[in-house]
Amino acid sequence: MVPGDIEVADDGEDEEEDTPVRGGQKKPTKATSSKKRPTYNAEAAGHWQDVPAVEVTVNSYEDEDGAVCSRDSPTCNLRAALTFVGNRQGTIYLPTVEVHKLKKGPVMVPMYAHVTITSAGTLAQKKAVIYHRESSTFGGGNTALLVVPENTTLTLDAVTFKNNPRRAVYGDRGADITVLNCAFVNNTFDAEGAAIRVDAGTLHVKQTLFYNNTDWSSGGAIYTTYSTLTIEGTNFLNNSASSGAALKTYQSEVDISGSHFSGGTAWSDG
Repeated sequence: MVPGDIEVADDGEDEEEDTPVRGGQKKPTKATSSKKRPTYNAEAAGHWQDVPAVEVTVNSYEDEDGAVCSRDSPTCNLRAALTFVGNRQGTIYLPTVEVHKLKKGPVMVPMYAHVTITSAGTLAQKKAVIYHRESSTFGGGNTALLVVPENTTLTLDAVTFKNNPRRAVYGDRGADITVLNCAFVNNTFDAEGAAIRVDAGTLHVKQTLFYNNTDWSSGGAIYTTYSTLTIEGTNFLNNSASSGAALKTYQSEVDISGSHFSGGTAWSDG
């Protein structure tokens, strides 16, 4: 493990934006948006248990308006597939032949969904790739290619996020995210966590590669606040950030086992 790859902050104080803390660090930027948070709906949250699980295969790689996922539809892209699943339990299969190109801003996982996104016909060396060319359609704050809202469960299995000028995955309060056999390569961001950020949620990462990701703030690959983070059998190689080259956590429970950290660069405070 390279010094500076991991940074854990836990000062026992409430989070405040841009407030200096021990060692000259800053507390994490608040993830709370200016919009009013939705009221928890117990009936909607439990809907997935009352209806059959669904499966849908993406057959369109372009992020176009008007895409739908229905029988015989030729325009089922990732965004439409998530809409099709809704707040049910479902599996979305991404063909590995081409890159899935996002261009219309963040893709929102429906609230209360229990969804798995996986490569169709997965081979160990062949993963579906999710890519976005520009960050101008995303705006600021804690947006990402995939946004997982409160009380929502997402599993990513054998998916690659590569060459994105924006964070790959963001989990909001109560989000439960599992990342299995994935790869995050050459992603860059400037607001804490170039690959994944989770606030007050759960993140489980297993047998995944984080390579050459850069965040110009903190947490070159992963950043968590007030969360539970478990990492197993995962490689962090050549990631970089101002602090926490591979990962940085704040007020989080962290358990790391069987993982490798190498080549990380933290050019500020460790």
